[in-house]
Amino acid sequence: MSCTHHSYQDLVVWQRSIELVAAVYELTQDFPTEDHYGLAEQIKSTAVSIPSYIAKGRHRTNKHYYAHYLQTAYGCGMEMQKHITIAKCLPMLAAVDFQTVDSLLEEVMNTLSILTRALDPASRPFNTF
Repeated sequence: MSCTHHSYQDLVVWQRSIELVAAVYELTQDFPTEDHYGLAEQIKSTAVSIPSYIAKGRHRTNKHYYAHYLQTAYGCGMEMQKHITIAKCLPMLAAVDFQTVDSLLEEVMNTLSILTRALDPASRPFNTF
């Protein structure tokens, strides 16, 4: 009997979060130049944090700690959602299409919620997207 160790890269939620990062970088290219060190950077930073925390948690030996890192990734997603909500309210970004990022973020957040509850049923329930 062989023991197969699965990498964080094998996780669909990690793969989709990487797609989210790529979509965020593409999206923020459409932001005005004067914003590239403001809201665009905040959105990119939180997007990058999501797969980072998934990867950090994947190799924890305790399911509770793994669930903790997934909750942290979820929190980064909530912060990202807040930044995107603000961006959508700005007239200078009215023409920006957020649909791909919104869809990927929703999928990642829902998957993180399900995975966290599966690992640690005692964890505080998330609000679903």
